[in-house]
Amino acid sequence: MTDADAPPLDWQNLGSVSPGLLLDTRLELHWAVQLIGTVPLAVLEATPDFSHANLGWIANQATFVTRQIGSSPSVRLGLALREFALTILDAEDRVMDDLSLGGTTLEEGYAWIVKMMDRHGISDLDPDQLPRPDDTFPDHAVSGGAAFTGGDPAARAELARWYDNALLVFSEIVRDTEAASPVRTWPHHFDIATVITLEAAPDPEKTRSIGIGMSPGDSSYGEPYLYVTPWPYPDDSEVPPMNGNGAWHTEGWIGAVLTGSRLMEGAADRLTQLERTRSFLRSATVAVRTLAGG
Repeated sequence: MTDADAPPLDWQNLGSVSPGLLLDTRLELHWAVQLIGTVPLAVLEATPDFSHANLGWIANQATFVTRQIGSSPSVRLGLALREFALTILDAEDRVMDDLSLGGTTLEEGYAWIVKMMDRHGISDLDPDQLPRPDDTFPDHAVSGGAAFTGGDPAARAELARWYDNALLVFSEIVRDTEAASPVRTWPHHFDIATVITLEAAPDPEKTRSIGIGMSPGDSSYGEPYLYVTPWPYPDDSEVPPMNGNGAWHTEGWIGAVLTGSRLMEGAADRLTQLERTRSFLRSATVAVRTLAGG
């Protein structure tokens, strides 16, 4: 049995690094996580909802991990945030090999992964077979050949706490909500989320659902934020009120949002942060369910 996707025991206090100061480190991590996300795309059987490509989170190791790859033996690829290293984990999530990403280029990372897949008898890959991020991906110097730096270690630790806390509160929702999916991280957008299915359809894009997640920041917000969104987006932009310091986002997409700044506004202690988060998620989920038509 592994610790992947097992929620931490308690909320960890946020704010040791201001949400607005996480951007540079978050961008490096976003590019780094593409390294481990590329092998499932290359070797695992594709699923209609793309879930073969999503990642688990090992809270006690602060590590993103792929699904199991290969059989007898099988491994996971990992990205350890605190150490800023690529890892190869066995079936019980013990680290067998690692590569520090500090001073390493993106292409050197791809080459190391191919070498590890061969060493552990998983797959005979060529680096060119591994998919690269497309043109919609956030711009960063590593995409042009610059080496990773790892950014600020304190910022990496703070972002790990964001993922820990998200897994904690989203796991509570999954436990108590019928038709909620497991909590997983999606490498392309770097968000961790669960999806509540309201009305299934053969085409996943036409399934009515509610997405509940945490983004560490993106083009909409330059800081981490929690979100609750309906799918498909409603035509009517009239939105109901909600609790928990949240606000509505209506430009480009519709959803309830609680930014890191608003979560921590006047809430320095962890219990207040936790209750504000739970209040937002409860209220926003009811409101979004209304927007989604029940």
